[in-house]
Amino acid sequence: MSQKITVPELNLTFNLDSAQVINSGGGEGAIYRIDNSRAIKVFHEPENQKNKIANLEKTFSQKENPWIKLKTFATVPEFLAKDSSGQVVGYLMQNCEGWNELNTLYAEDPSISLKTILLVFSKLHQALSAFHDQGFIIGDFNGSNILLNTFNGNVQLRAIDTDSWGINRPDLGLSFGPSALDLEVIHPERLIAQEQGKTLPPFSAKHDWWAFTYLLTKCLTKRDPFEQGDFWGLGAEERRKAGLAAFHNGVNLGSAKNYAIHLRIGITLKHFLKRWLSCSEGGKFPLSLIENTITEIINCPRCKEEVNGRLTLCPFPDCAQLL
Repeated sequence: MSQKITVPELNLTFNLDSAQVINSGGGEGAIYRIDNSRAIKVFHEPENQKNKIANLEKTFSQKENPWIKLKTFATVPEFLAKDSSGQVVGYLMQNCEGWNELNTLYAEDPSISLKTILLVFSKLHQALSAFHDQGFIIGDFNGSNILLNTFNGNVQLRAIDTDSWGINRPDLGLSFGPSALDLEVIHPERLIAQEQGKTLPPFSAKHDWWAFTYLLTKCLTKRDPFEQGDFWGLGAEERRKAGLAAFHNGVNLGSAKNYAIHLRIGITLKHFLKRWLSCSEGGKFPLSLIENTITEIINCPRCKEEVNGRLTLCPFPDCAQLL
């Protein structure tokens, strides 16, 4: 691969020997800082990314580029980067240097309020809906692939690793599945099919919405819903396949505080999270439920913990304040 990456559309040549590396990347590629607003992702071994590169080129060949409408929410490939021989080796995208990952919301930090988390997921709901409307499926929808930035008191977000998404747009002649998957967010039906030796079901929007619900639960409770508590010693994977999340009545959460943490978000939200995580409900998670819960969150007058104001009593131990 040439040391210089040419992006003909911008009529610029970037010398990667002198460019700042933002992220050395895993096994796939490195990200270089071009300026405050732009970065370039370069595959370590483009010859091993032929399918992905072919999909990128095919997507860019369309008169209607489906990426364009998603720039508000995602670091979409804006221009393909080529080496001196004309081979695509990466792509130019927005520079999100200094943004935080969504998984920072997992931290038990009192400065991260329930309202903030719900607001982030309200915006993420809007973004995910837009991705699906354009025919894209993320697949690898995990806490490190969503970036957050607070600007003038407003939360902005960007989805990254968009080159690994799948798309189903027969009208554009584009149809391919996601090329990456984090086991943390794998849908239970794929685990079950794999265990039974059956053909894995194709990725669909419901897989992303399941992952959305999983991440929302993890941020609200600061715990993995399939690892928190105990149900007859079953492991996380077995509980996931059986739909035994922390909200299940038979799961022993171990302490009164843990029960309070899972209850304080409110009965309605708790019920819906349980239904989506157990796959007894599928499809798009109800945005109105998230928005309504934002308005219901209060601080308990006695213990000052955040709780849903529609509860009769504060659920935290040694409080039981009437709300």
